[in-house]
Amino acid sequence: MNISLIGNWKLAGDTNDSSGNGNHGQNRGADLTAPGPDQQPNSAARFDGQRSYILVPNSSSLQIGTNDFSISARIFTEERLEDPIGDIVVKFDADWRNGFNLGLKRHSGSGTSLVNYRNVHFGIDNGYLDPEWTDCGQLVMPCS
Repeated sequence: MNISLIGNWKLAGDTNDSSGNGNHGQNRGADLTAPGPDQQPNSAARFDGQRSYILVPNSSSLQIGTNDFSISARIFTEERLEDPIGDIVVKFDADWRNGFNLGLKRHSGSGTSLVNYRNVHFGIDNGYLDPEWTDCGQLVMPCS
Protein backbone atom coordinates (compact mmCIF):
# COMPACT_ATOMS: atom_id res chain seq x y z
CA MET A 1 0.00 0.00 0.00
CA ASN A 2 1.44 3.35 -1.09
CA ILE A 3 0.42 6.15 1.29
CA SER A 4 1.47 9.65 0.41
CA LEU A 5 0.38 13.21 1.00
CA ILE A 6 -0.96 14.74 -2.22
CA GLY A 7 -1.74 18.21 -0.90
CA ASN A 8 -1.29 20.37 2.19
CA TRP A 9 -2.60 23.91 2.21
CA LYS A 10 -1.88 25.70 5.49
CA LEU A 11 -3.57 28.88 4.21
CA ALA A 12 -1.30 30.85 6.57
CA GLY A 13 -0.62 33.95 4.48
CA ASP A 14 -0.62 32.11 1.13
CA THR A 15 -2.28 29.29 -0.82
CA ASN A 16 0.87 27.29 -1.51
CA ASP A 17 0.88 23.50 -1.31
CA SER A 18 3.52 22.39 1.20
CA SER A 19 3.28 18.69 0.22
CA GLY A 20 5.96 19.03 -2.44
CA ASN A 21 3.54 18.19 -5.28
CA GLY A 22 3.17 21.77 -6.49
CA ASN A 23 -0.63 21.84 -6.18
CA HIS A 24 -0.60 25.53 -5.31
CA GLY A 25 -3.97 27.20 -4.90
CA GLN A 26 -5.23 30.40 -6.44
CA ASN A 27 -6.90 32.80 -4.02
CA ARG A 28 -10.35 33.97 -5.10
CA GLY A 29 -11.20 36.54 -2.44
CA ALA A 30 -10.26 34.79 0.81
CA ASP A 31 -8.58 36.86 3.55
CA LEU A 32 -5.22 35.15 4.06
CA THR A 33 -4.22 37.53 6.87
CA ALA A 34 -6.83 36.26 9.35
CA PRO A 35 -5.77 35.15 12.83
CA GLY A 36 -5.93 31.41 13.50
CA PRO A 37 -6.83 29.50 16.67
CA ASP A 38 -3.72 30.84 18.41
CA GLN A 39 -4.78 34.42 17.44
CA GLN A 40 -1.56 34.94 15.48
CA PRO A 41 -2.09 37.09 12.36
CA ASN A 42 -1.59 35.47 8.94
CA SER A 43 -2.19 31.99 10.37
CA ALA A 44 -5.59 31.21 8.84
CA ALA A 45 -7.89 32.02 5.93
CA ARG A 46 -11.27 33.70 6.30
CA PHE A 47 -13.96 33.20 3.68
CA ASP A 48 -16.80 35.68 3.20
CA GLY A 49 -19.55 33.06 2.88
CA GLN A 50 -20.59 34.45 -0.50
CA ARG A 51 -17.90 34.49 -3.18
CA SER A 52 -14.48 33.65 -1.74
CA TYR A 53 -12.74 30.33 -2.36
CA ILE A 54 -9.38 28.75 -3.14
CA LEU A 55 -9.03 27.13 -6.57
CA VAL A 56 -6.50 24.32 -6.92
CA PRO A 57 -5.98 23.47 -10.61
CA ASN A 58 -6.24 19.82 -11.57
CA SER A 59 -3.01 17.83 -11.76
CA SER A 60 -1.95 14.21 -12.13
CA SER A 61 -1.16 13.93 -8.40
CA LEU A 62 -4.78 14.86 -7.60
CA GLN A 63 -6.15 11.96 -9.66
CA ILE A 64 -7.06 9.57 -6.84
CA GLY A 65 -9.04 7.17 -9.03
CA THR A 66 -10.54 4.36 -6.97
CA ASN A 67 -7.89 4.52 -4.24
CA ASP A 68 -8.73 5.19 -0.61
CA PHE A 69 -8.17 8.77 0.52
CA SER A 70 -8.69 10.93 3.56
CA ILE A 71 -9.27 14.64 4.10
CA SER A 72 -8.38 16.65 7.18
CA ALA A 73 -9.46 20.25 7.76
CA ARG A 74 -9.61 22.53 10.77
CA ILE A 75 -12.65 24.79 10.47
CA PHE A 76 -14.15 27.47 12.68
CA THR A 77 -17.58 29.02 12.24
CA GLU A 78 -19.27 31.74 14.23
CA GLU A 79 -22.02 30.59 16.59
CA ARG A 80 -24.69 32.64 14.76
CA LEU A 81 -24.52 32.77 10.98
CA GLU A 82 -26.38 34.76 8.36
CA ASP A 83 -24.88 32.91 5.38
CA PRO A 84 -24.61 29.27 4.32
CA ILE A 85 -21.43 27.57 5.51
CA GLY A 86 -20.59 25.74 2.27
CA ASP A 87 -18.02 23.44 0.77
CA ILE A 88 -14.70 22.52 2.35
CA VAL A 89 -13.29 20.57 -0.59
CA VAL A 90 -14.79 19.60 -3.94
CA LYS A 91 -13.27 17.60 -6.80
CA PHE A 92 -15.91 17.03 -9.42
CA ASP A 93 -16.04 16.64 -13.21
CA ALA A 94 -19.51 17.77 -14.28
CA ASP A 95 -19.18 16.32 -17.80
CA TRP A 96 -18.55 12.82 -16.45
CA ARG A 97 -20.56 13.35 -13.22
CA ASN A 98 -17.65 11.95 -11.32
CA GLY A 99 -16.08 13.12 -8.06
CA PHE A 100 -16.74 14.01 -4.44
CA ASN A 101 -17.58 16.88 -2.14
CA LEU A 102 -17.17 17.54 1.57
CA GLY A 103 -18.91 20.45 3.22
CA LEU A 104 -20.81 21.87 6.14
CA LYS A 105 -24.51 22.51 5.87
CA ARG A 106 -26.84 24.58 7.98
CA HIS A 107 -30.59 24.08 7.76
CA SER A 108 -32.73 26.95 8.98
CA GLY A 109 -35.70 26.21 11.17
CA SER A 110 -39.25 26.78 10.02
CA GLY A 111 -42.61 26.77 11.72
CA THR A 112 -42.50 23.00 12.16
CA SER A 113 -38.83 22.20 12.73
CA LEU A 114 -35.79 23.19 14.73
CA VAL A 115 -32.69 24.85 13.35
CA ASN A 116 -30.08 22.28 12.36
CA TYR A 117 -26.55 23.77 12.57
CA ARG A 118 -23.22 22.50 11.29
CA ASN A 119 -23.89 19.16 9.66
CA VAL A 120 -20.98 17.50 7.88
CA HIS A 121 -22.02 16.41 4.39
CA PHE A 122 -20.03 14.07 2.15
CA GLY A 123 -21.12 13.04 -1.31
CA ILE A 124 -19.51 10.82 -3.92
CA ASP A 125 -20.64 10.11 -7.47
CA ASN A 126 -19.21 7.90 -10.17
CA GLY A 127 -21.71 8.72 -12.90
CA TYR A 128 -23.81 5.61 -12.24
CA LEU A 129 -27.58 5.41 -11.90
CA ASP A 130 -29.39 2.30 -10.71
CA PRO A 131 -31.72 1.12 -13.47
CA GLU A 132 -34.63 1.05 -11.06
CA TRP A 133 -35.46 2.09 -7.52
CA THR A 134 -34.88 -0.55 -4.87
CA ASP A 135 -37.06 -0.37 -1.78
CA CYS A 136 -34.93 -1.58 1.11
CA GLY A 137 -37.73 -1.25 3.67
CA GLN A 138 -38.30 1.06 6.59
CA LEU A 139 -35.59 1.99 9.06
CA VAL A 140 -36.45 0.27 12.33
CA MET A 141 -35.91 2.33 15.46
CA PRO A 142 -34.86 0.44 18.59
CA CYS A 143 -37.42 0.35 21.38
CA SER A 144 -36.53 2.27 24.51
